[in-house]
Amino acid sequence: MTVIEELVNEPVQSNSNGQPDNEFDTKEIERNYRGINDETIKIAVVKSGNVFQDVEIGVKARIFRLNENGGINSRKLEIVEVIDDSGSEETLKSAVEEIVDQDIFALILLSTATSPAVTDILAENNLPFFGWGFTEGFCEPNKWGFGFNGCMNLATSAANNENLDTSSLRLLSIFYGRVPQVISITTSDSAGTAVTVQNETLWGDNLIKSVQFDDDISAAAILEEVNSLGADVLLVSMGLETTVDIKRELIDNFSGMVVDDVTYLPGILQDFEMAAKLEGGYVFSQVPPQEEYRGATTEIMTGLSQIDGPQIYSQAISVGYWSTDLLVAILNSIEGEINVKSFSKANIEGYLYNPEFSGGPCPIQTALAHQGSSGGAALLQVRGGVFVQWSISIVHKLSVATFLFLNMMMIMRTQFRTLKFSPTTVGPVVELMNRYRYTSDSIFWFNIEPDVDERSIHTGSIFWKAFSSRGPRIPQFTWTSATDRKGNYQPSEIGLTHPTGIAVLERIKGFQINIPDEWRLIQDHPKQESFSVAGDL
Repeated sequence: MTVIEELVNEPVQSNSNGQPDNEFDTKEIERNYRGINDETIKIAVVKSGNVFQDVEIGVKARIFRLNENGGINSRKLEIVEVIDDSGSEETLKSAVEEIVDQDIFALILLSTATSPAVTDILAENNLPFFGWGFTEGFCEPNKWGFGFNGCMNLATSAANNENLDTSSLRLLSIFYGRVPQVISITTSDSAGTAVTVQNETLWGDNLIKSVQFDDDISAAAILEEVNSLGADVLLVSMGLETTVDIKRELIDNFSGMVVDDVTYLPGILQDFEMAAKLEGGYVFSQVPPQEEYRGATTEIMTGLSQIDGPQIYSQAISVGYWSTDLLVAILNSIEGEINVKSFSKANIEGYLYNPEFSGGPCPIQTALAHQGSSGGAALLQVRGGVFVQWSISIVHKLSVATFLFLNMMMIMRTQFRTLKFSPTTVGPVVELMNRYRYTSDSIFWFNIEPDVDERSIHTGSIFWKAFSSRGPRIPQFTWTSATDRKGNYQPSEIGLTHPTGIAVLERIKGFQINIPDEWRLIQDHPKQESFSVAGDL
């Protein structure tokens, strides 16, 4: 006998007239246990296949791993339907109207056609949906939409300063050792206006200029607006096609960093011409990057291998995997019987989604997931035709005011560990590296930078070969620390630019900094003068 049959057949009390005091609403019971029986929990996937072609592969990979390990309270998660709306809102709306009347518990939703009209149908029918939280339906007042990275809708977050996504400010401040001067470049439509409002609120006086362009966007027009301003960073937020068209010229002619928010697409650099257009530029990613090869990457690649999936996986696969991981985590947090009401209760009371492996989505309280983002992002650069991760931020959500305070404290604590040197002052560099190769306080990094105009140094000189960074804005030596088991800090990642590539490993050892044999080589591109090794944390 199923759970529903037991409830429907349960005897009830009668009043003096022989009438039941509490008649069971069979339809309401079925609604509460929709998609759930003694053996399975059923879900559906809706996607825009023209953009997110293979999202269901990521969903299947996570489900396979779950079911192989016993499922959820001995129930297996099962995909009963995959629908492609081809980016049509009409098709999507029709699909969700059918889904809410079917025996389906939850939905993985990754569609470009997602609108309030669509998500309202799901919310009104208490059907949880999971995906990438860029649309309004993943944000307040909706309580049934869950973005694996929280509410990322700019219009929603801009309305409440405390819920701003501060990841770009945090990452770039760490990169520069201070809050950099930035320029915002975006479009004149509603999405561009939301970006502009967010950047103005987030960056404050450090936003030198904000420019919104109409349809006729060119690199020349952008450079005319910005080149005389002396900013550190050019923040570009436009569509993928436009960004690719203009980014090469911007990188070549703007003196600082050129950072966008759309070009991190795994596999995009396999096209030689595309890689050439993006070479040297930077990009923010809210999706855990697979180039990092930390715990999160191992987790998803293991799942994909178990279902014979691709080992170079798309952004859609990644979003599908982590969206399903969040669904699984909330279901596993429910104490007692699993149903729609107990799921809602777990959501309202709040569950801390905190993946146990490194490099994955940031921790987020589900009760707050509809109010703002989880605050996680990665900063990557295209070097030698591959994405190289500069840094990833995995921290709890902070308000802008709190972050700015902590950021200033951090800068004050770490400024003295940024050392500029010349050909005649190399000695203190070696001393500094030796002194802090193991440190017991909360040091995050230190940079060693040349205090000379590198263009004036002969490329054949010893100083150039030993310490050239090809640009004072790029840290010549970067040390990222992590706690070891004894409570001390030691490097978890070392990056050093060097014209002879792997030969720099011997130079690091010459500083008496021992690199464990099990550490992995991340990057070795002599032509790009870069080298990086990282520990397995």
